[in-house]
Amino acid sequence: KVKVLDAGINGTKITNTANVDGTPTNTTEHTYVEPIISGEKEAITEHPERDYVLEGERITYKITAKNDGDLEKLIKVSDSVPEGTTFVEESIVVDGQVRKDLTQTDLADGIDVLVPARNEVEVIFEVTVNNDNNNNNVQNYYFLFLFLFQNLFSGNYLILYLLLL
Repeated sequence: KVKVLDAGINGTKITNTANVDGTPTNTTEHTYVEPIISGEKEAITEHPERDYVLEGERITYKITAKNDGDLEKLIKVSDSVPEGTTFVEESIVVDGQVRKDLTQTDLADGIDVLVPARNEVEVIFEVTVNNDNNNNNVQNYYFLFLFLFQNLFSGNYLILYLLLL
């Protein structure tokens, strides 16, 4: 019985040859495989030409789990609904299938997703920008952070910050 502790890089060959009374036996060979999971999140707005959103508009979040390994893996994908937005019920889509049974709580707790080897799976959900602000401005610090991050190197972050306030 052999236990592989850390074979190294995905695709590494594991070989073994025994000796019987000083004579080598045949060599067995196995390929070490493992899942290699990465993720990316994208926000899609109703007006992609703008770098801001307005009250009542929808934002679609797409989370892509990618497996560059040679073994499928069951993972959990979780996300929270940004402050200043409301989760759109029955908007969760997992691997192209609308999942009306999944809720905002399920999203926060983590949705089980099987990512096949050398493939990717998307989890998509929508939110609506709240319109309950007294001064009709979107006071969503999540978006402020996102805009600041996107504009940090362009020098536009101070102007953008003042516009949002």
